[in-house]
Amino acid sequence: MKCPNCEHETDDAVCPECGTTIVSVVDDTMDSLVESASVPNLAALFKQGKKRGLIKAQQDYGQTA
Repeated sequence: MKCPNCEHETDDAVCPECGTTIVSVVDDTMDSLVESASVPNLAALFKQGKKRGLIKAQQDYGQTA
């Protein structure tokens, strides 16, 4: 891991050069996990639409002229 303070490479949780605590390494995997967790599912969107009155119950199905 690289120390965010002094850029020293170390495998320790605390940098031996400057004493900074290295919390974690953020990479593209973390970004993709956050992105996929932020996408609402179809059930949540349907509930929001019903709650706002955008989706109403259908009384008759298949009417023809």
